[in-house]
Amino acid sequence: MFSWNQLHRGVKAIFFVQVVNRMGDLVVPFLTLILTQVQGMRPAQAGLIVSLATALGSAGGLAAGRLSDLMSRRDVLSGFLAVSGTLLAYAGFAPASPGALVAIVASQFFVGAMRPTLGALVADLSDPATRRAAFSLSYLGINLGVAVGPLLAGWLFQHSMNWLFWLDALSTAAGLVILVRYVPRVSSVPSPSAGAASSSVPPSSVRAFLLHPVLFPFSLLGLVYNLVYSQMIFTLALQLVELFADRGPPAFGLVWAVNALAVLVLTPLALRVTQRLTNLDAMAAGLFFVAAGVAVFLFHPSLLWVLLSAVLWTAGEVLFSIHYGDFVTTHSPQDLRGRFQAYVGFLGSLGFVVSPLVSGLVTQSLGLTGVWAGATILAVAVGCAFAALKHRAAP
Repeated sequence: MFSWNQLHRGVKAIFFVQVVNRMGDLVVPFLTLILTQVQGMRPAQAGLIVSLATALGSAGGLAAGRLSDLMSRRDVLSGFLAVSGTLLAYAGFAPASPGALVAIVASQFFVGAMRPTLGALVADLSDPATRRAAFSLSYLGINLGVAVGPLLAGWLFQHSMNWLFWLDALSTAAGLVILVRYVPRVSSVPSPSAGAASSSVPPSSVRAFLLHPVLFPFSLLGLVYNLVYSQMIFTLALQLVELFADRGPPAFGLVWAVNALAVLVLTPLALRVTQRLTNLDAMAAGLFFVAAGVAVFLFHPSLLWVLLSAVLWTAGEVLFSIHYGDFVTTHSPQDLRGRFQAYVGFLGSLGFVVSPLVSGLVTQSLGLTGVWAGATILAVAVGCAFAALKHRAAP
């Protein structure tokens, strides 16, 4: 039986970093609407900018992953967060200006440090027996923050655009204080070979990852999963505006609040129910829940059905997310942990990079229904592939 109380103090601190940072993560979830309704872009143009921002975030993750294997993970993340908060604070002075657009996009390079660096930190501060619980606590922190942030962002989007950016920057600063104060600079599981390996690792770590029989194919499947999941950010925002007009942006915030609240309920339940399942079995089941949730949008649903859909795809998200970190860490070399976290995250994030472009083109030719149909098929395919990959991942 898992117990969050027995986790390392640093893991608990990371939980609070996630809560505070994600509570103020106001700009990125509304980026599509900022680009289309504030910056005045067409959906295809907005998709290109979102893809660029996501690509920069992926590049930032790679940079942070490499640095975090050579330096203090905490210090690397602190520096990246400080720059991202500064850029978003600047953008808040004139959100409709070209300078704000540049600052928003550039900030995503530094935001990209979060996932690989925090993932490596959580892995360092836990052991195989507590790893699922540690990653699930970090994931729960994200969604505690998201339970509040989107509702606030929906109101600020309509009434005070400047503070949408400034509160995001302030929350980043608050999370930075917690990170520096309570998360240790040196990991609890230092690698004795890190210093000796540092000179040979840079050219060989990429090759080792590409030849990995489990993590490389898993990363490609993660790319497709993110291609599907990103529809909940890009396409869903457009869908709700099409369905509910002026009530679309507040409805979008409500969907993400339901998502976060469902995570709070489902995360401890999923940990108990999946104790006897392998990580890949649990993630495969999660993709079938995602497929069911996405398929709802094939039928132009009412708001009630939109919210029920959110519960379905959130169940899938929970099953994927609470097992993702444990799975990647289990199959990663200890002295390359930060880089392997970054490589898996980078390949997976390409799904977010290409999704707005693909979705924008599909929407123009087949409408939003075509996007949802494709996403449903892909989710089922990835679920089946996860189940098949289990045989290769078995010890």
